Amino acid sequence: MRATALSVVFALTLFCTNQATAQSMLEQVAQKTGAACPQLVGRILAVPGFTAATSARPVTQRAVCSCAETRIALDPRLKEALAGEQQLVMTRVQDVGFKNYLGVRMAEVTLACLAIELDASASAIPLPQ
Repeated sequence: MRATALSVVFALTLFCTNQATAQSMLEQVAQKTGAACPQLVGRILAVPGFTAATSARPVTQRAVCSCAETRIALDPRLKEALAGEQQLVMTRVQDVGFKNYLGVRMAEVTLACLAIELDASASAIPLPQ
């Protein structure tokens, strides 16, 4: 996710130079999160035996990634960081703290959404009586 976060920062820098709004930059972050999500989720779901274990209620990349995209778009700290005067926002998005937060947050929302789907899948598994 770190490499993806850096590509998002690059995209945000370009957006800043075009005087994009905080909302449009947040939408860009959400889209990049959705695009990076399948790779992370796919690796986890590809673990041998995982598909069989979740067969009662399969976990799909689409559900996890849609959730992650929505959750990051609602992140109040990102929204606040992307708001304000163009030069200030540009300085913020290039700061190492912003890059670190973005990378960790992208991973966190993806894993949180995966956890939600796994919980639903586990709940659907019948246990012996």
